[in-house]
Amino acid sequence: MWKENWNQFTNYLMGISSVVDSNIIDAPASNNKLAEIEKKFGIELPPKFKDFLLNNAGGLDIWWSLKDGALVRLEGEGESISGGYFNISLDEMLEMNFRIEDDYEPDEYDLEIHPRNLLAFAGVENGDQFAVVFKGDDIDSIKYISHDLDDIHLYTVGEDINSFLSHYASIGFAGCEYWIWEQFTNQRTTIIDSESPKAIEFLDAIKGGTRSMEAEEERKRMKVAMQKASSLRKVSQD
Repeated sequence: MWKENWNQFTNYLMGISSVVDSNIIDAPASNNKLAEIEKKFGIELPPKFKDFLLNNAGGLDIWWSLKDGALVRLEGEGESISGGYFNISLDEMLEMNFRIEDDYEPDEYDLEIHPRNLLAFAGVENGDQFAVVFKGDDIDSIKYISHDLDDIHLYTVGEDINSFLSHYASIGFAGCEYWIWEQFTNQRTTIIDSESPKAIEFLDAIKGGTRSMEAEEERKRMKVAMQKASSLRKVSQD
């Protein structure tokens, strides 16, 4: 389902000045690669997460951005949306979870930022991560790890990997820093919800090519500046 939702979003992007910079979906992972992850961290991958990697995709590299100064700002929100990004790499997964290795001695900060029942699987440019719960009552749920322990730290963004990607792909993996995707959590009362009022508003803006007032004003300023430059060139040539 998530692939269909992502493809639908790329179709919506045709309505606004944009570019899909990367759209790579890896082949399913091998049993050997997943066994390597389980052995390194001494864990069993949660069932739905493992099934996704084995039968759906072993990695993702998705990135899109709006062009020509385009931005989408949702009503009442402070952060404009200018693109989306999401990356899953099994090799990076082996490196980003050092805090749960058996020979690592965590301090108080380590235990707070990365509880030992979480396996990070996707990084964010600001240092945050998405992680899956691999043991406990909410096994297979998807959490957000804030590197500086913001109040969004350990927020549940998805019921499991399939639900998470289905909703997140529908809104184009917007962000993926939390101050972007939190706009789609019904004021932090739900997981990322692609059927929320804000998601509908966002998708309508993308499909209709509607840009924020700031973007439209910048476009007008650029147009005026180009016209002035053109006029000056003509005068100098005369």
